[in-house]
Amino acid sequence: MKPRMPHKPADHACRDHLIGCGPMQIEIERDFTPPELARVKGIESEKILTWIRNGELRAVNYATRPTGRPRWRIKAEDWLAFEESRTSKPPVKAIRKTRKSSSHVTEFFT
Repeated sequence: MKPRMPHKPADHACRDHLIGCGPMQIEIERDFTPPELARVKGIESEKILTWIRNGELRAVNYATRPTGRPRWRIKAEDWLAFEESRTSKPPVKAIRKTRKSSSHVTEFFT
């Protein structure tokens, strides 16, 4: 099943029930398979499966037998949390400590 990608309104406003902006919006209310999410995001589905196996991306296995082939479904909220965790943040500037000048030091070369 293909993800539903609605036509973008002329005012370019993003809707609250969609992930992303532009032509690659996906609905928040539904679950996605790794290939569907990969197609929408433009990445390989194997990469998504690796993130699931490593525990980085939450997904639910809907397989009929737990020992059978996994049928992963990813909730949109879990994808948003995953993206947020991997978003780059500006580095924190280190506070440099300056030496205090000592008043009991005699300077010979002034």
